[in-house]
Amino acid sequence: MEHHPDLPLVERVVKTEKWGDFNCFLQGDITNTHKILVVTMHDIGYNHTAWVKFLNSKSMDNFASRASFIHINAPGQHDKAETLPEGYNFPSMKQIAEDLPEVLKSLGIEDTREFIGVGEGAGATIMVRFAALAGKRLLGLILLECTSGSAGFLEWAEGKFASWKLDKLHKMNPSTEKYLLWHHYGGRKGSEEAVKEFHASLYDRLNAHNLSLFINVFQSRTDISHLLKNLQCPTLIVTGHDSPHVGEVEKVFNLLPKGNKTLLKAEDVGGDIKEETPEKLAESMQYFIQGIGGLPSLPLTRLGRAASLGETPKERRSHSKSMSEMDQPHLDQHLKTTEHHHQAEVADQAAQ
Repeated sequence: MEHHPDLPLVERVVKTEKWGDFNCFLQGDITNTHKILVVTMHDIGYNHTAWVKFLNSKSMDNFASRASFIHINAPGQHDKAETLPEGYNFPSMKQIAEDLPEVLKSLGIEDTREFIGVGEGAGATIMVRFAALAGKRLLGLILLECTSGSAGFLEWAEGKFASWKLDKLHKMNPSTEKYLLWHHYGGRKGSEEAVKEFHASLYDRLNAHNLSLFINVFQSRTDISHLLKNLQCPTLIVTGHDSPHVGEVEKVFNLLPKGNKTLLKAEDVGGDIKEETPEKLAESMQYFIQGIGGLPSLPLTRLGRAASLGETPKERRSHSKSMSEMDQPHLDQHLKTTEHHHQAEVADQAAQ
């Protein structure tokens, strides 16, 4: 996989007291406080490479060059990981969230540093839990395919069976692959190229035993509705119109307090928008971040969006700051609108 020329991938292993190693991958200069910091968490069956591929897409070029990124892998989920020790107690979604401050501090990110949290599936659940702990440290949340409740019986049964097969056979198998394909793509299964790449990742790069542990704790997740109702930071909720989780994602959107929340429900997309139509996700992320006062120097890809910057063209021309300083989010410029909705082909809809 080719990497963005300005964003080399740097691996850092963070050793924690409770849960062992977290393999983190950094892109951009995370010590540069003039750049927006973005922290990502992945879903089951994925790791940091899914986010790296998205950042390296053409639609993310301008955004990626103006921010820095920390991709955190859940224990044992990175490529070619060694099998976690026998008897290892894999942390719950809540326990991973509670350990994130320690992980970030070990990477040199101070407790006062603000950032944008991005999570998908299991990673979205973790980010919501972290936001409940972090308070104003979170400038915003971008949550893909986020669900609020515990797993339903059918999902729980299928997930438990997939986890059991991985652990029993000590290798990836068609039953588990089928479950993960449903989880990420629903009935659409994505493009032939995407499915082929996903297949190779499951069979060649991910440790089957470690993945079984992650699937197991995800299926045992507890309800986060009470956390969503009290979430104060601006939030972008993302799903595909044909996603297997679309109903649950809409429920998450409705649970959030009225105010700075956006629902991107992309037409003709299954469960993985960053893979199927990365340009839609990139555009929505851009306007969301500009809407909360960040990245004002990022060029707009469409006309008529100046209002999302929170300032007039004349005001933007009057800035004398450097581009990197301009890209810093300014909380006093946050939009005060209640629910910001993109139009046109993005098909951004509020759940009814």
